[in-house]
Amino acid sequence: MGGISWGVFGSEIHWFFRTLAFASIWAIAYGIIAAVKWLVKNWVLITIILVGFGVILFAFVLVLRKRQQPGVKVQEVEKESGEK
Repeated sequence: MGGISWGVFGSEIHWFFRTLAFASIWAIAYGIIAAVKWLVKNWVLITIILVGFGVILFAFVLVLRKRQQPGVKVQEVEKESGEK
């Protein structure tokens, strides 16, 4: 009655794609829930890692700013013969 007829295998194709969509959505949701559970369980480790990255980034930025300051020259290593 006014619907599109898919022939003999229309219902099977429909349920195949529905099952595929359900499995995909379930897998994504399961992965997100598992990741959040792991993060909550290991929050101290995550905090230590993030603070470590922050300290390294801070030191890196300080070194870059120090090198870009006008008037700050990198000292050249003098050769043993005394030439510059």
